[in-house]
Amino acid sequence: MIGCNRFIYVHVPKTGGTWVRQVLRTRMPATWRPFDRYGHVGVVEIPPHLQGVPRIAFVRNPWDWFVSLFAFYGGKSPNDFPKYVAQVGYGHYTHLTRPLLIDSSNNLSCLIKRYEDGVSSQMASFIEAHGGTAEEVAPIVSALRSEPKANVSSRGNYRDYYDSALSRAVGDANSWAVRRFGYEF
Repeated sequence: MIGCNRFIYVHVPKTGGTWVRQVLRTRMPATWRPFDRYGHVGVVEIPPHLQGVPRIAFVRNPWDWFVSLFAFYGGKSPNDFPKYVAQVGYGHYTHLTRPLLIDSSNNLSCLIKRYEDGVSSQMASFIEAHGGTAEEVAPIVSALRSEPKANVSSRGNYRDYYDSALSRAVGDANSWAVRRFGYEF
């Protein structure tokens, strides 16, 4: 999680958060009183005096997220993938992400559908709306729209890792994200 007195970015694992945090950490003005809590810290960890500021997070297609996580932990062969997902649990995405995003008032804040067209522009628009003056937000917006992403995995299409039974199991176990964002396998 990284934030300031104007907005908070909640870093959901495997959704591009390393890149966003890097951009924000190096470009937020000191007058915004930025703070950076390393790791995947949920909304319950937001300092009390900042509970009311706008929040933003990326949410990712759960089928793609599992493949990204598999690749991150060194998985290579699609043949090993079903066993990996069974070991971590079909609902691991929901188990890991919902507590990061939802507080006791069930406030999901501003969620951006990750890896869809214009995600950088959506984040930049959020910063423009909540950040401050044009002069203050310009370096952040410029970086979000132009800098290459960090920590990107190289792997094949996520669909190549699934058979129909595994696809159905992951979709059913993570139905909140599938329904809310219209994700399809």
